[in-house]
Amino acid sequence: MTDPPLLIHIGFPKTGSTWLQEDVFRDPASAIMLPWDNEPKSAFIHPDEFRFDPAAARAMFDGGFARARSAGRLPAISDEFLTGNPIIGLYVGRRCADRIHQVFPHGRILIVIREQKQIVLSAYREHVFICGWQTLPEFIGAPPLKADFMPICRLEFLEFDRLIAHYQQLFGLAQVLVLPFESLRADSAAFVKRIYDYAGAPTTPDARQPARRVGLRGGELAARRALNSLFAHHDVSVVRGRRRRHLARRLSGIAGAVTPRTLHERIESRLKEFLDDYIGERYAASNRRTSELIGIDLGALGYPVG
Repeated sequence: MTDPPLLIHIGFPKTGSTWLQEDVFRDPASAIMLPWDNEPKSAFIHPDEFRFDPAAARAMFDGGFARARSAGRLPAISDEFLTGNPIIGLYVGRRCADRIHQVFPHGRILIVIREQKQIVLSAYREHVFICGWQTLPEFIGAPPLKADFMPICRLEFLEFDRLIAHYQQLFGLAQVLVLPFESLRADSAAFVKRIYDYAGAPTTPDARQPARRVGLRGGELAARRALNSLFAHHDVSVVRGRRRRHLARRLSGIAGAVTPRTLHERIESRLKEFLDDYIGERYAASNRRTSELIGIDLGALGYPVG
């Protein structure tokens, strides 16, 4: 049986993926549904280079296609890890692109991008939230560095033009839609309608504006990182490790509650100033190329374009 049209949303991370998945695609009234959970990771990310089997990967999706047909809805894959994940140092974007094309060559690819410094800061907040203990400079590999050191968050990952161009080469221009996260902030209903029109879905759900999830505030972020360094990463038993992480969360929450708002803001301003100074115009050439590839003026949306 021929597969129905398939929307494949691959990220990037920190660009509203959870909102799309939970509030839009999982809306019971939506014409698009997500009939899969961990299958995209199992099919495209987990197999090593010597064990990937396109036929075995395709078979993982049979049940989801059947559920979508039964529901009369258009199936979609949505997993932001398919581009990679700078929060945990996962870089599989090109490998996943090639594998997705082998399995679903007629898929309709959706990529959401965001101004790079905003992604880095959001990724760093989550890195600390999940018990990371690196400073922001260490997280992104700011010098001085050891010769053999590889940062968790590799800044070249956010040169969007490279992955976009590769997907366009594999699937063709008409089968790759790239939207800026900033347009979601400006008009969530128009953002969702663009996706549904592209996917060929007959209806559009009532898209609510996504909640603005800032994450750990400045004082709590600093306290959590310091506590993580003391408690969370030492080689201890599973039970003791869980207790220490829980203690780090509790103590940092208390620190965040008693920290004056002005100190929160000062710490956050320093993080943003560091990124402004260190990253600067690093992405300007990439963003100009991305603008050309997707037909959107990213400079007008606040992206550095030189």
